[in-house]
Amino acid sequence: MAPLLLAAAACQAVDYPSFWPPVSDGKPGAACPDLDGAYKNTGDLMLGENDSKSMSSSHLGMELLSFGKLMSEGIDPKWADQVVLQMTRRSDLEVSLLEKGKLIYRTVLKKGESFSCTPKYLRMDLSSSGSSHIRVATRFAHNEIGKASDGSLIIRYEAKEYGLFAFLLPYRESRLWWYRFEPAPAPTDIPSSR
Repeated sequence: MAPLLLAAAACQAVDYPSFWPPVSDGKPGAACPDLDGAYKNTGDLMLGENDSKSMSSSHLGMELLSFGKLMSEGIDPKWADQVVLQMTRRSDLEVSLLEKGKLIYRTVLKKGESFSCTPKYLRMDLSSSGSSHIRVATRFAHNEIGKASDGSLIIRYEAKEYGLFAFLLPYRESRLWWYRFEPAPAPTDIPSSR
C-alpha cells in the first residue's frame, strides 16, 4: 500500500477595513496613480477581523524598500518618521526617508524593474524562494499601493506560498491584508532629484 500524503492549505484573507476611507480609482488614462506626497512612516496593518482591535503597527519604509539593502548601508527604516514619494519625469518613483525633517536616505525605484502600474495601483512584486532545515518554499507576493480619498497611502499585500514541510508534506498558504499610512506635513527644505 502506497503512503498517503496529504496537502495542507491555509488561507488568511482580510477585507478592506470598512472604517478606512475608500481607495481612489485613479485618473482615467493615467499610467500610474498619483502617490506624490509625504506620509507618516508608522502606520496601521490590518491582519485579522475587520476592527481596530486586529491592527498592529508597520513601517512604510520597510514595505517599499529592501530591509537588507538599507541595513547594509547603516540605515534602519524604523528611524524615519516620514516617507516622501515623488514620481519623476520618467515615471520612476523617488523614495526619501526623513528623520525630524532631515533626509537620511533617498533612492529611485525604476518603473518596469521595481514596479508596474495601473491607474489605481502601483504594483511591486516581492516573490522569493528559500529553504530551511524543515521546509522548502516558493512565495509569490506583491504590494499594490494606492491612495485613499483622505490622502492616506494604502497597501494591499497578497501572497501565495507553495512548499514542502519536512521535505515531504506539501502545503499551500495564501494571505491578503492591508496597510494604511496617513499623510504627513510636507517637508519644506528637501531638494528633489527630479
